[in-house]
Amino acid sequence: MVKVDVEGRKDHINILKYIHVKKLCVDEEPSATVVEGVVCSKSVIHSSMPRYIQNAAIMALAGSVEYERVAGKLSSIDAIIAQESDYLSKQVERILAQRPSVVLVEQNVARLAVDLLLNAGVTLVSNIKTQVLHRVARSTRADVMPSLDARLLQQKIGFCPTFSQQKVYLANGKSKNLLVFSECAPDLGCSVVLRGRSMRELRAAKRVLRYIVLALYSCNLELELLTIFGASVKGRSPDCLVCSLNADEADPDPESFMHRLKECTLSASPLINFGVPFLETAKGRRCVLRPYFKHPLYRFSTKADFENARKRLENEEEENESENDKDAEEAGDKLHPFICDSELREVNEDELASFRATSGLIFRKRVSEASKKTRRKSEKSLNVFNWHEDVLDPFIHQRIAVLFGSFSTKSPNAPFFCVRPWVVQMELYGNNDMCLGDFLKKFCFNKDYQCPSTSCDVPMLDHSRKMVYRKVCIEIATQNCLQPIDDGSTVSLSLAEQTGAVIAWHYCPNCKASSGAVPLNDSMLNLSFASCKASSGAVPLNDSMLNLSFARFLDYLANGMFATCSVASFSKECTHCAFHQHDHYFALNNYVACFKVHPVRPYHVMFSPVVCTVEPLMFTRKFVADTKHEIQQTADATFKVMHSQLEMFKKLTDYQRYSSFYTLLSTLLQEAQTKFSEMLSQFDVSGALETGGLTIRSNDGVYIQALDTITRCRYIVERMIVQWNEQCARLAQSVRAFKKSASSSLISTTATTTSTPAISTTDNKETVKVDNTCEPNGQLAAEETVSVGLTVPSATEVELIPVDSPFLPQLHLSLPFTMTRVATVVRDLIDRKGTVHPDIGSIVAYALSSNEYEVKRKQMREMRSSNGLPFTLRNSAAESLDGNYEHIEVDFADDRAQYFVKIYYAERFHMLRKLLFVEGEDCFVRSLSVSTKWNPQGGKSGASFYRTQDDRFVFKQMSRFEIQSFMKFAPNYFDYVSTAVTENKLTTLCKVYGVYRVGYKNKQNGQQLKLDVLVMEYLFYKRNVKRVWDLKGSQRNRMASEGKGTTDLVLLDENLVKDLWNNQLYVHPHSKAALNMAISNDSHFLSAQHVMDYSLLVGVDEANGELILGIVDYMRTYTLDKKLESWVKIVAIPGAHLPTVISPEMYCTRFSDAIDTYFPVAPDQWTGLGSAMSY
Repeated sequence: MVKVDVEGRKDHINILKYIHVKKLCVDEEPSATVVEGVVCSKSVIHSSMPRYIQNAAIMALAGSVEYERVAGKLSSIDAIIAQESDYLSKQVERILAQRPSVVLVEQNVARLAVDLLLNAGVTLVSNIKTQVLHRVARSTRADVMPSLDARLLQQKIGFCPTFSQQKVYLANGKSKNLLVFSECAPDLGCSVVLRGRSMRELRAAKRVLRYIVLALYSCNLELELLTIFGASVKGRSPDCLVCSLNADEADPDPESFMHRLKECTLSASPLINFGVPFLETAKGRRCVLRPYFKHPLYRFSTKADFENARKRLENEEEENESENDKDAEEAGDKLHPFICDSELREVNEDELASFRATSGLIFRKRVSEASKKTRRKSEKSLNVFNWHEDVLDPFIHQRIAVLFGSFSTKSPNAPFFCVRPWVVQMELYGNNDMCLGDFLKKFCFNKDYQCPSTSCDVPMLDHSRKMVYRKVCIEIATQNCLQPIDDGSTVSLSLAEQTGAVIAWHYCPNCKASSGAVPLNDSMLNLSFASCKASSGAVPLNDSMLNLSFARFLDYLANGMFATCSVASFSKECTHCAFHQHDHYFALNNYVACFKVHPVRPYHVMFSPVVCTVEPLMFTRKFVADTKHEIQQTADATFKVMHSQLEMFKKLTDYQRYSSFYTLLSTLLQEAQTKFSEMLSQFDVSGALETGGLTIRSNDGVYIQALDTITRCRYIVERMIVQWNEQCARLAQSVRAFKKSASSSLISTTATTTSTPAISTTDNKETVKVDNTCEPNGQLAAEETVSVGLTVPSATEVELIPVDSPFLPQLHLSLPFTMTRVATVVRDLIDRKGTVHPDIGSIVAYALSSNEYEVKRKQMREMRSSNGLPFTLRNSAAESLDGNYEHIEVDFADDRAQYFVKIYYAERFHMLRKLLFVEGEDCFVRSLSVSTKWNPQGGKSGASFYRTQDDRFVFKQMSRFEIQSFMKFAPNYFDYVSTAVTENKLTTLCKVYGVYRVGYKNKQNGQQLKLDVLVMEYLFYKRNVKRVWDLKGSQRNRMASEGKGTTDLVLLDENLVKDLWNNQLYVHPHSKAALNMAISNDSHFLSAQHVMDYSLLVGVDEANGELILGIVDYMRTYTLDKKLESWVKIVAIPGAHLPTVISPEMYCTRFSDAIDTYFPVAPDQWTGLGSAMSY
């Protein structure tokens, strides 16, 4: 019936623009009438004008028919009236010269002109809405004249077979006049008149009718598309990756969103399949980002909601009717005819006097009614169900959202985009949509179409465009088909089929059959299909098919069901998906546009976790038990050696002289054995290691108790060995002192003696520096006297051999240990060259587990509490006390090294760890207790890195400027992080769990070390990350060398951007919303702290389809040296890009924009709906 001609008549692509639905609430049975023309609520301006005209000539005028007086000019009233009369007479003459039957005027018409048209027998209708005026003009094929004074061309008068005015009596007792322009050309437009008793039902019927009309119109065009390509719908194929990606996983929950969606039909096309939004899938309900969005994520209505809404609306209608009846009774009489009638007519003096007498009451009543209507609307807005919040409403799904961008390798913008990817909301046959033919001709086959980028002068024909929607990327490329034909095969088409027609075909790159080229017309060269493996025959597209919505065409390529179609020059039927696995070609003149569909897998964004955990390791219970047996055997062997030596020592001839050594060592050995036995008895008090399963977790209390017990047992054994060796050295010193004294006495009394007995010594395998001023009995060894004539005993007679430590030499087990805290061991690291380096993690862990640290932290809390300022995280930014009072220093040393640890903001970091690290302080200390040197590649800071053995935390060296910067904004950092956690705000900051200054001095070789380190979570903990980027948003000197075989390589911005067009990292809509919000929160916070030069660390976990990211290196403020560095780089090294170091405000803006570009969204059907889609 109604036809849309976009090419010929320049019609709008939406057929609903030419179908008007009129609602009449009357006291009749529901009915519908189709009028081939226009029906509008209006009446002729004068009651004496004709109201029914056959074969009416219709004239449409925009503006008004009035005389415009000159403002501010004084003149005689008679002259003005004469000028007005003359002007209007001429205007009416111009109108009558066209011989119209009906004149339609958009605005007012002067009374004199009305009288002149009345005398001429012309029907006049004034104050018509612009859209109604154009609707009538279209149906009657009339031209809308903008002005009678500026007529340049001959106006076309419209024709209407039947014009009439009808009066309709409404259900509320009032009447309404309708103008009916009927029996017009049916392809130009029509009107549908709906009659019923309920206005609510009429509104619903109108809404449904418009939806059905548009759906039917689109389905006819889609059928033509499928028919031309010979597509047939098949069952789901496992070979089509896009179909597999679009398939929803089963959800066993009967109340899930998926089951609700299956009960609804959202698409007007049966071949379009809408998937479930990710956050409503079984996997999405476990997504860590889900709690950050407002719930419910997607509002939809149940049957109960619709029933309640229906009852509410019915009650409101009844209330309105009762109020109208009450108002009519109170009025007593009907409204005055002057108020009701919309037509001009002759009146008598009595009616005029009556109106003058009662007009005040009449208008007062109108004001009262208006106020009542306003009050009812406000109440309705508060109570009535909001239909627009129902995401399962099919009306709001008649649109798609696509990510559009363009790029050219020849453009000076490369490697950046000419059109930065942005999300376009395309309403089907509405806003931002156009017909397929218009898109091809304007944007693909138009050689004059220029790139929208002002800095690009490359023709758009040399550009590639991408449209990303759901799980596909549709790449559009246009080229001039001037290539020769490889196989020489051609297909002849008649000139009538080719002239000005768009030719379409598609091919399957998976099939191995080749096809030839198709000449489009005499002036065109043959098209080369050399790149095609199998191709369908080329067909010309008719005008109606070119009217198909371009958005609907994209919808088929992204969401279409599996379908197959035939291809030319192929013996078997192609079994590949026609929508997703075929390439679609369109040609006009000598240009060819190709639509290639590539599957994409959008990533999920994962931030650094709010609650930090350490994934437990699994150990066999046998392994734990074997550890106990090993330490038991080691201790028994050590103690047995000591006992044996003591027994031999007791049998020496000079035992009595050195019995104090025996007594002391026996006592120490007995105490050590007792402590060891008592400690080892705590290994498995509950017996769980013997009665449990085969394995045990590292975070199990039984395992932790056993581990600490073994460590403390090692301390006990090592302590005994140290004490034993100290006494051995002192014994040897005493023997040497006695021999020296005895030898001197012998020389002085016996002059003939020329030699002394040789002293045989045993190799001392461990040298211990001993203070020789003390002896076990409290006397110096040299003070003991030897009788003259006595022989000096040999060292073999009074000797205790030092005992070697059975433990690794890298362990500093001679340090004091605590019985109440975590049992940690300070360790040394030995590099490949054999150089000894301190284990930074073990030093920090030992300091945090020491009694000295606990005592000082308790004193600090008590001091702050006495001052009325207890430690908190939230209000720390407002405190003005000297931050030095919040730091703790811990010193400790053994015979080999001396250590110093300064713990910055000790109590606040302890509180922060308590908030973020739920497994407790002891678990944190255990994780730090073993670390190794770590050398990530790609960074340029030159800082040292260490990583804990369990990979949970990273130590990063801080420069002097960084530690100074952190001291300034640390209180704000505590406040920001704690607020983000407690108030559930998104943040990408990699949390810092402690800042320490570590000092170390090796007493043996004099090696010294002093460095400031921060402890932060390792972002890629337990992640299978293959690619890592450190992104700052800068393109200046941000390229890392991608050498082969390099491990832990960190790439930079330029590495990502150089091929960003072909390797874009698309993210899900909810991830994009969360990322934008988190980046905005963090960058503005850091900018407020005058911090810049931070970066976003990004790792790609392909196995899980996740992007793990977090902001790091946010310890540098914009100090004077950085300002100078920025100024020098801008002036001395000019370039197109700003340097990395710029002001915090500029850095914040550049950083946010760059991250937004680096990670574009892959929109889907649910983009823009629900609480998780605002970005």
